[in-house]
Amino acid sequence: MTVSALAAVQELFAASIGIAALGADDDYFAFGGHSLSAMALAARLSERFGTAVAAADIFERPTPRLMAAALPAAVSPASD
Repeated sequence: MTVSALAAVQELFAASIGIAALGADDDYFAFGGHSLSAMALAARLSERFGTAVAAADIFERPTPRLMAAALPAAVSPASD
């Protein structure tokens, strides 16, 4: 996991629940995430990182740090 990957995951997690920022170890669901927003977040993560991410992955890895660590090491966030 790179610092930029973690930062990108944090940004996407926070945006998906409508908050300004989310810490690396903050639980997505404790801050208002739910199953429908997790589906949308999974789609955004898949698009941004170019790899398949399912809503179930967010339930299994509900913090940005856990999710970023699960992304393939060679994957870096695509530029916007």
